[in-house]
Amino acid sequence: LATLDRGEFRWEFLTPWVDRDLTRTDKVIVCSTFIGLAIVSQELIEPSTALAQHLSYVATFFSYAAGDQVVYRAIAILASLLEIFAYGVEDGAFLLREDAIPEGYNIIFIIVNSYYVLRWALNRSDMVGLGLLDATETELYKRCFEPLGVGAYQYVKLLRDAVWCAPTEETPLTVEGEPVTQLFVSVSGDFDVVSGGRRVATLPEYQVIGEVALLENLQSKDGAFHQAARATVLAEPGSRYVAFSQKALYELQLADEAFAAAMRLAIARTLSHKLGAARASTGALLAQRNNEEDASAVVVRKIMKPDDERLFQSTFAKLGVGSDAFAALC
Repeated sequence: LATLDRGEFRWEFLTPWVDRDLTRTDKVIVCSTFIGLAIVSQELIEPSTALAQHLSYVATFFSYAAGDQVVYRAIAILASLLEIFAYGVEDGAFLLREDAIPEGYNIIFIIVNSYYVLRWALNRSDMVGLGLLDATETELYKRCFEPLGVGAYQYVKLLRDAVWCAPTEETPLTVEGEPVTQLFVSVSGDFDVVSGGRRVATLPEYQVIGEVALLENLQSKDGAFHQAARATVLAEPGSRYVAFSQKALYELQLADEAFAAAMRLAIARTLSHKLGAARASTGALLAQRNNEEDASAVVVRKIMKPDDERLFQSTFAKLGVGSDAFAALC
């Protein structure tokens, strides 16, 4: 069966005797010829059928042949309109009893397909460039979400559940060992990372915080799992950040596959960026320590699998077993 798969529909399928790719002119000729032959043959077989109805049949063929979903729906809208025209204008009997059902379904098809064409157009529109957002929201998109692969329309939907915060005192965004229930992005000010009671790093502006926990949450059943933070992140007074609820993001993922794909891409790029930065920092640290007489090895804690992480958080952590001891058991 795999040998029958020749990819998406191409005009070359209608000219199997041609052993080269068709030019644009060739495709116009093939398309026109096919439509002309189809109309003539249909008129000969069913002379009593209206011309608009014949054109609707041809449009339906192309809608089914199209591999692109938007092209399929756009042509399907045209086919439905032609059928309605054939029933209501050429026959002069719109919504007669015997034609009411097919015409009614055609109206429904137009509404449904138009909805999906509208969603396609919105997902490809530059919602940010339309001036609908303020300067801070636009800057957040340009410096954080756009480089991560999030489209302008997905970003606008994301902003619906955004909570903007400007703490007046030191505020923990995540606490080491405690569940993470939100995704954060630093906007301005200082954000310190604390691990084991020591400040180990300072995060720059427009840094995503809590993406690993979000990834686990989005993949969990009903979005019920909230991974424990591996470090504490503190927002200093005078800083600014934006928070997104994991629950809201999980619900958006279920409702919109395009949004789900955008979030997965953003998380993947964020992790790739952080891993690259971590390797560079570790390499510089090792190079520095190799020059010291009593250099000690850098111990990298074993990363748990998601199932092991769930088992640890639900059982062993409550018994006081440390993560390193549990990792050794695994």
